[in-house]
Amino acid sequence: MTTDRLRAATTLQAAVDFVQKLDRRIRASSMPGFVLWNVALSYAVVLPLAAFCVTFGLEAGPKFPDGVVEMFFATCVLGPPLETFVHQWLPIRILQRFGCRRSGTLVLVSAVGFGAAHWYSAYYIAAATLIGVVLGYAFLACDESGRSPFLTVSLIHAARNLVTFAFVVLGS
Repeated sequence: MTTDRLRAATTLQAAVDFVQKLDRRIRASSMPGFVLWNVALSYAVVLPLAAFCVTFGLEAGPKFPDGVVEMFFATCVLGPPLETFVHQWLPIRILQRFGCRRSGTLVLVSAVGFGAAHWYSAYYIAAATLIGVVLGYAFLACDESGRSPFLTVSLIHAARNLVTFAFVVLGS
């Protein structure tokens, strides 16, 4: 094996080890810790994409309604459980009913549906798909650990939207 291949294999193994260690730590967290870890992950996965958009001046996301109260209820109260049902619970449960047990497939299908529903811009579709990966992961992790996946993912989504809402409101 060449030095470059050996270095690449070592780097890849280190990345896999890191992800597995992080997964174990997240799954072992208390409910509030699990929610916070996943909210943080949902921001971390989009940072490179956000940096790209800022660098090149690309339009990032939707235009929010003028009313702060309406925006809060739509994004932090009504949206998260509705989207959790449509984009995590429904596709994952349907695929499981038809015999799909591959976590990667379940998360990917869920994430692509979540991303496609956020069609405000190409950036937003990509970002929402990455966020959908985190939400799909959280759904399956909760399912496997006995936590309520619907409630937990709704909380993660609501908490993430609340942080974003605060930035949007404070920034305007």
